[in-house]
Amino acid sequence: MDIMQSMTFTEKRKYKRRIIGKTIAIGAMIAVLVILALLKRSAEICEWYSVNISANLIKGVSAFTSLFSFSLFEILIYVAAALILSFVIFIVVALCRKQFKRAFNCFVNLALIVFAVGTVYGVFAILPYGRAPADIPKYEGSTLDASRVYYMTENYIEELSLLAKTQDRAENGELVIEGGMERLSESLQATYESVLTSDYYYDTHAVLKKWLWPELMSAFSISGVFFAPTGECNVCTAYYTTTTVAAAAHEMAHSKGVQRESDANLVSYYIMLNSEDKLVKYVGYYTLTKNMLAFVRDLCGESYYHALWLKLPDEYFLDSEFSAAYSSKQGALGGVGNFFNDIYLQLNGTENGTQDYHPSDEIIEEEIPDGEGGTQIITRIEYSDVNKMLLQMFYAI
Repeated sequence: MDIMQSMTFTEKRKYKRRIIGKTIAIGAMIAVLVILALLKRSAEICEWYSVNISANLIKGVSAFTSLFSFSLFEILIYVAAALILSFVIFIVVALCRKQFKRAFNCFVNLALIVFAVGTVYGVFAILPYGRAPADIPKYEGSTLDASRVYYMTENYIEELSLLAKTQDRAENGELVIEGGMERLSESLQATYESVLTSDYYYDTHAVLKKWLWPELMSAFSISGVFFAPTGECNVCTAYYTTTTVAAAAHEMAHSKGVQRESDANLVSYYIMLNSEDKLVKYVGYYTLTKNMLAFVRDLCGESYYHALWLKLPDEYFLDSEFSAAYSSKQGALGGVGNFFNDIYLQLNGTENGTQDYHPSDEIIEEEIPDGEGGTQIITRIEYSDVNKMLLQMFYAI
């Protein structure tokens, strides 16, 4: 029997009013999200809102959530999953019993919750996606002598080798984080405060949080996530130490107002390479080694690439093996995690989706006048922001 058939006239009116009220609330939240999306088209508005509104919101909630040793975001994820499952089951049961209005009411309640969460998140994070690129010093030229790139990378590998010898390791050779996540959090926070002095960055003090169930996080190939409404930098400890440290630096970049993934990577690399913490700095060099070698290969050739490859320390290959072994146990649902992350990034204006994590150099051809009435093609390299940062750091060009 349909729920409306068993209702009195007064109950039917109350039911309709509730549905209308919820629908109006959903419409209002949709309007807020649309307004935020439109405002995101102005870089000036995004900048003002990010520094004056988002920064203070994150600063406030992180002061609260830092009181808990566990991740509040993780708990909310489990609660949300349980609620969604309950709603879906209730709706299916109601439909099977042909209680269509009961099912519709349940669906509206679910939509109300979803849009409420989406609106709260939007208030925190939509406009920061429209900010200018992260304020990191970068080489701005379009030409560069190949020998300088080789010399730079050679010096980076020497520094990597020196740092590799100083690391704390377990008996089996694995890297360890002395002092655990708490000390790593303090170390990264101190580096961010001392290195990033630009007004571009938020004056926040987000705390790294370990998940109670890291295996679930790693099953979706998620090494870390920053959730602005709770102000927490969540890090997955199921991965190897190099991945854990790099993810921690990346998520903390988000807490400082760096929303786009490529920018967060860039800032995290800059932080790690400038850190006084020997583990953090080593992970910075370790993480960028393949990028540096690829830079040499593209600009200098295969022989120079192999020459530098042979100079890598044994510790680098040992850590690579450990990292691969850990990663091989993760990612059972990685395709699902990547799918939703890709959609999320595109909805926030990142056209390349998950490809935004690792932008590469581009070969650009330009057609210009040749002075004789015709045109000629000029080829130049548009270096990635990571390579521009490395060049600037090494040569202070």
